[in-house]
Amino acid sequence: MASDDKELLYAISYNQNAELSVTGAYLIDPHYLNRVAGTLQAEDFMNPLCAKLYTAATKAFREGKILDPVMARDVILHDTPDPDAFLVNCMNMCPSVSAAEDHAEYIHAQAKERRLRSRIDEALTSQSGDGLAVEIAGICQDYISGKLGRSHTMAQTLNKLMDSLSAPPANRVETGFTRVDALLKGIRAGNLVIVAARPAAGKSIWAQCVAMNVARTGKSVLLYSLEMSDEELGERIIAGASGVQLDKITDHTLDEQAWKRLSEACQYLYDLPLIINDDPGVTTSKIRAEARTTKNLGLIIIDFMTLMKSEGKYDSRNLEVGAISRELKLLAMELNIPIIVLSQLNRSVSDTDRPTLAALRDSGELEQNANKVIFLWNIDVEQGIKGVAVAKNRQGRCGAVQMRFIGDQMRFVEMRADEEVWSKTTPPRRRGKWEDDD
Repeated sequence: MASDDKELLYAISYNQNAELSVTGAYLIDPHYLNRVAGTLQAEDFMNPLCAKLYTAATKAFREGKILDPVMARDVILHDTPDPDAFLVNCMNMCPSVSAAEDHAEYIHAQAKERRLRSRIDEALTSQSGDGLAVEIAGICQDYISGKLGRSHTMAQTLNKLMDSLSAPPANRVETGFTRVDALLKGIRAGNLVIVAARPAAGKSIWAQCVAMNVARTGKSVLLYSLEMSDEELGERIIAGASGVQLDKITDHTLDEQAWKRLSEACQYLYDLPLIINDDPGVTTSKIRAEARTTKNLGLIIIDFMTLMKSEGKYDSRNLEVGAISRELKLLAMELNIPIIVLSQLNRSVSDTDRPTLAALRDSGELEQNANKVIFLWNIDVEQGIKGVAVAKNRQGRCGAVQMRFIGDQMRFVEMRADEEVWSKTTPPRRRGKWEDDD
């Protein structure tokens, strides 16, 4: 490629003002990084000062720190004759933090175009072989998909569907509980699943069991705990895996046999791809950033959603929870994996009442945004019998089963249909048809 052509390329695919605007955005508001850290990379910047500052800012962000203008000055002190003027120019170039979000998307898109053009130029002037061609094809696919968006003709949709029907079901996970999975028909990639119950009904333990079952298949699971530390979760998980009573683990009153069972469980659990994040301030942006760097990710579980805070400002908690559920739904579709979120029920629902969709707490949008809704409630506390109901299911049946909760071991055990005792609660509503409502 001639030098004139390269200059033209850079003029087309490089906008210095946009890079200065993004740099100014996180210097003004460090929380701006929450919104872009999952996609925008340092190598997307053409301006070396902007790239260096972004690297330092994201590193500080991961460590729970911020890069303020004073620290930023030290980062570029030896790279420009007037670092103060450069930083002031960056902040002046930022019309607003919200506008800088568009600038970040523009920078990323232009960076992809530069990389594509560069590799094509290299392919035309070298003899690198098939490997380079494969790489270019991948870049082209990514670039084209970004340009065209997610619009599909009916022919494209039907062809994709028919191809999928000729192969085993893919891109879906199962809970590991046979009778529940028979209702759900698997949790598809892009699905948002709400698991709701009253406090102490066992929803966290049930979700942890699902996380373990999915991790056993080899898929990575991200488990976000907003209530408990990783050590507390670890105690529950190892109790369930070993069969050792949780009290003995927490009180450190383990006999020789218990130690042996714990050791065996640890050997089994050690290599499971289960990642626990106990950051109480987790946001959808942080989840996105971690998910993009997790290999073979199959499922995200959030315990629980109503403790999350949105990055925006809302006049009521109902509006905020609705916004969070929308963000999580879009995130599930973006990452192409299912997300399970735990939620509380309204206080009007007793511990022994079978819940309805109207009982979802804080926002009516939870039902609207969810692909599937699962309820847990107490049927017989003394016997540890819980009801598990699929109350909404866009790709399966609704219905209910009973499970036995072994509380001292933090685990659920399936029950056969002939073991169920529905006489102590409202009989299950079983529907043979497929759900067709939104």
